Amino acid sequence: MAQVNTECVIQSASAAAACAALVLIVLPYAAQIWVGTILVIALFVATPLIGRPPTFEGKELTTTIQSDLSLTADRILVTDSTDVEGYAAGLFNSEILVSRGAIATLSHEELHALIHHEDAHLRYRHTGLLVAFRSLWMTLGALILTESHTHWNGEALVFASIWLISDFLLAKGWLRLAEFHADQIAAARTSLHCYTRLLSSISKQQPAKTNDLRLGELNSTHPSHQARLKQLNLQA
Repeated sequence: MAQVNTECVIQSASAAAACAALVLIVLPYAAQIWVGTILVIALFVATPLIGRPPTFEGKELTTTIQSDLSLTADRILVTDSTDVEGYAAGLFNSEILVSRGAIATLSHEELHALIHHEDAHLRYRHTGLLVAFRSLWMTLGALILTESHTHWNGEALVFASIWLISDFLLAKGWLRLAEFHADQIAAARTSLHCYTRLLSSISKQQPAKTNDLRLGELNSTHPSHQARLKQLNLQA
């Protein structure tokens, strides 16, 4: 499950926050809570779609692979990226995006492993379930804030901050578990040796991580390749 473009997400969130601030200023307390909640949920829905790279239909690739594999995805599209990467677009559709770099670099078995990984996200609805859970979580928070504001007064802002932080941490944990799960499915459908080769091929494109506890690693919604390899070996 490839991560969305961070810059696009930040820009979209900033624009949404600016619009929300203008609207919320003139609204009463309860309306502020519910309009803000709806805007946050809309951002949850939009985030998987933000930063999607341009694609074209690789008919030969799609025909060959879908004749060999049993996939949940309706079709496979190709991106122009030279990196080895794949995407699962499964919130409102069922597509797998594979980069030119992956097609050119990976062996036949490794490419199948990459596609099985992305297809696992579609098969088990990892993104859709996360969006649904976060939407319910924020709705519950809005209900509590609406019903309790007469008793909490200033503490409502503290509660809202804790609620948003807990949402981020739960979403981060879910995304990491989803990656581990998709890894296990792909390794089972190909082989552990093949899938570890795939992870090694992807990790070679990225700068070496000298400190797994650095800020970037802590903030990432995806586990490191070292953690994924370790988890696969534990499950073997």
